[in-house]
Amino acid sequence: MEEKRPSKAAAPKKMKTPAEQKPIKKETAPGGAKEEKKKGSKTAKGEETPGQQIEALQKALEEKTNEAASHYEQLLRVRAESENFKKRQAKEHSQFLKYSNENLIKSLFPVINNLDRANEAAKTNKDVESLRVGVEMILKMFYEALKKAGVEPVESIGQAFDPSRHEVISCMESANHEENVVMQEFEKGYYLHDRLLCPAKVVISKKLADSEQEKSEP
Repeated sequence: MEEKRPSKAAAPKKMKTPAEQKPIKKETAPGGAKEEKKKGSKTAKGEETPGQQIEALQKALEEKTNEAASHYEQLLRVRAESENFKKRQAKEHSQFLKYSNENLIKSLFPVINNLDRANEAAKTNKDVESLRVGVEMILKMFYEALKKAGVEPVESIGQAFDPSRHEVISCMESANHEENVVMQEFEKGYYLHDRLLCPAKVVISKKLADSEQEKSEP
């Protein structure tokens, strides 16, 4: 009898690695790609779309434009008011200068009226003393009117010569005065408050000549 050889056992099948296995394709439903695109175009919840952002910027620009126009109108109005104020000030200043001497002129009317009366009286009245008294009274009224306006005469007679308020028109030798002393006043000078309007025109003393000085000595 023939000996039966043991049959070879079937070798176990070799398992394929995951890398060797073919990838299984997933089938997408029709229109799936479009849905994915739509999902990608949507913004996150709470975020504005580009269209909404542009609309917001346009609205903000419009508000700022209106605000700038309002400020410009205010600037023009303030500028116009400033120009009107300057014109009004210039007009008032001109009027002030034009009529600033009104009170002084009014105060001189009595002086003028009395001078007219004195002139008429001198034509018929030959009394010189009464005329002198009348003229003296008028001069006193005139000086009082000037004093109310802030005008004061410059002191001269017996004062030391001061070039800031005296104008020398002549010098005279004198044994009774020191040198450069005002002996005579040819024309009065006047102040307006603390400003010199015109200097006094005066005659001042000077030293005697040697011969004259010897004669004056005892």
